[in-house]
Amino acid sequence: MHTHAFLSTLSRHDPDAICFITPLKEEITYAQCMQAVAYNMQQLQTLKLPSSKDTPCAIAIDVAIGWKAIPVMLAALACKMTIVPVDPFHHPTMTNTILQQIKPALYVTETSLDAQANLQHITSLSTASHALLEHTAFILYTSGTTGFPKGVMLTYKNIWSNVQDILAYLPMTKQDRMLLIRPLTHASAITGELLPALYHGSTIMMKSSQLSPIRAVQWIAEQQITFCCTTPTVATHLAHFTERYNTSSLRTLMISGEKLLPSQKNVILQSFSSATIGNAYGLTEASPRISCKLDIANAAIDNVGACLNKVNIKIVDKVGEEVASGEKGVLMVTGPNIMKGYFQDRDASNKKMRGEWLYTADLASIKDGELHIHGREDELIIRAGVNIHPTEIESSLLEIEGIIEVLAFAKEMNGGMKVHTWIVKDPALTQQEAYNNIISHQQKHDDRLITDIIEWKESLPRTPSGKLIRPRHH
Repeated sequence: MHTHAFLSTLSRHDPDAICFITPLKEEITYAQCMQAVAYNMQQLQTLKLPSSKDTPCAIAIDVAIGWKAIPVMLAALACKMTIVPVDPFHHPTMTNTILQQIKPALYVTETSLDAQANLQHITSLSTASHALLEHTAFILYTSGTTGFPKGVMLTYKNIWSNVQDILAYLPMTKQDRMLLIRPLTHASAITGELLPALYHGSTIMMKSSQLSPIRAVQWIAEQQITFCCTTPTVATHLAHFTERYNTSSLRTLMISGEKLLPSQKNVILQSFSSATIGNAYGLTEASPRISCKLDIANAAIDNVGACLNKVNIKIVDKVGEEVASGEKGVLMVTGPNIMKGYFQDRDASNKKMRGEWLYTADLASIKDGELHIHGREDELIIRAGVNIHPTEIESSLLEIEGIIEVLAFAKEMNGGMKVHTWIVKDPALTQQEAYNNIISHQQKHDDRLITDIIEWKESLPRTPSGKLIRPRHH
């Protein structure tokens, strides 16, 4: 698959079929979308931007403009430009830093477009070009848990090979109505959701920049949404409101982006009983999809399914030797979906890439041909010679009534490693009541998972994408 084959498929959809539904319930047809794509291609070519093979350039797009960003993205792909999605509404400081680092030839915002998503009155911001951008379709900035996020360079081959693999397993048709929750700064939103939905001719409901969980559930009911992708945390938040609205139209809920916890799985399965719940695994550096379990109802909590067709994996030990089937080690991945590298960060690229293999730093195993993800290599806690992964402690504590969120990490104290936990409790409970529940629970369970230090929090720290930020060992 390639860009022009993809656009050719879109041009054959029913022109009167609904492509997008805006937050204001405005309907945009496939004909209107493709007219905007064609117009924007002409505009970009007229500008004569430095986008030849020898002098590639970037175009930054404000994803807060909603559906209007998509015809610009598709036109830029057709013109072999490098797309840098940014989100100044939620992350103004990060956006400014990205723009200074990339120096895009164009920065497309709401004022750059008319009501039909056609580029208007545009001029080149910069004549800067980067040899690094050759064949690069997107630069997506990963959230990162420490320091400034890195720009992941994904080539046209990366993107389209991953889309083709996703289309091979994703149960989506032109009758589907998808709610796009994740912003278009995420690889999952672009490669795993938007592009497959467009390929199939599905209808895409575009969320507002301030979508609340209750509003999202209301939209699922009102718009008869059949397909939705989100993180386990967000899906759990949505689940709290399913008793208020009829969400029986939802037939597929695909979760990804973070490790699924047992308590989350139970809530999601019970609250979205009409839907098949899937669990996809990947990294931005892998475009992002690596594997997918289409139905988790009877699967182990760490089972993320079989690898995609073009993806190859291996599990290695500390010295890089491949381990036996079923044994745990660090997951390494190779295939046409693996990134070109990090933008202007050769050291980080060399650390992440081992030849053609991506070093994920995820602890994993392979059982019966399916991938199981157990946590992060660099999060392992060794206390008194015993290995404990933080997610084991978190899953145990989340079984306790009144415990809403938990983050566990190692902290060195008095010459030894201690397990430190930040806990968000139900406001209806006092700290003493919650503490008593924890003590009672731990007395009945594995003493490996006993926490040494508890610190009560109103909320837990998260990255811009909503992932929990776990403190490093200190």
